[in-house]
Amino acid sequence: MTNAITAVVVVILTVIEDDLCVLLIRRSAEPFADYWALPGGLLPAEESLDRAAARKLLEETGVQDVYLEQLYTFGELSRGTGITTETQRAQRSSGDRGRGDAGKDAAGRMGITTGTQRAQRSSGDLGRGRVRKNAASARGRMEPTTYNLQPTTSPRGIAVTYFALVQHEQVRLRESGGWQPAWQNAHTLPALAFDNNRVVEYAIRRLRAKLDYTNVAYSLLPRTFTLSELQQVYEAILDRPLDKRNFRRRMLSLGIIKAAGGTRMEGAHRPAGLYTFTKREPVVV
Repeated sequence: MTNAITAVVVVILTVIEDDLCVLLIRRSAEPFADYWALPGGLLPAEESLDRAAARKLLEETGVQDVYLEQLYTFGELSRGTGITTETQRAQRSSGDRGRGDAGKDAAGRMGITTGTQRAQRSSGDLGRGRVRKNAASARGRMEPTTYNLQPTTSPRGIAVTYFALVQHEQVRLRESGGWQPAWQNAHTLPALAFDNNRVVEYAIRRLRAKLDYTNVAYSLLPRTFTLSELQQVYEAILDRPLDKRNFRRRMLSLGIIKAAGGTRMEGAHRPAGLYTFTKREPVVV
């Protein structure tokens, strides 16, 4: 029996222009060449899981000392009989002749992009650090997906996943000619390699739950902020609007933020008061 291969995968989340975004890497080699995937890699024998996750976060974003938590261990991300790689499709293409466009139509219904389709729209893909907007997306919608993007011949492996929260303004994405990093809207992702959609969705559910009983949003905001800016972060994570009065009343009652002194102009309105978190470390309320 083959020993399981252990990989460390990090879901790095931030808020950009009122959208919750996740950092993805465009793969430059098989399996899943040209697909987007989460940052990660095999666990070195001499490195602990936590250190490997912190190292990967630093390599990709240039930041450290931010919120980083182990998320879940997935045992099936590198197995299964899902979408095949480009090489495997080429090897069996002769057996697919005569089926017309049925295969392409099925892929389209699943939200999976074929090699040709990716090439046709590559010029419109994300550049470094740019967020892809989906004009048709609506607040409050996050349906479960059933992606199963794994190479059929991969050995058994487990992925120990983490999620991190970073301020976009502090991030300096890794410079690279290949395996290019970019931010994408976490609520409107395409089909990702290695079933990574499952990991992102799990991380978002965990983050949403933590908003109810922790101060976890501190890692997404600067030291001082307005209540409107805090509400925008919560709305980006929850993917729905919140009542302004009820939100402010609840946040002030939790005791995790306090007045920082000073004001800031917000548009044509009167100056807004500045606030800060009572502690910039995880706190359970």
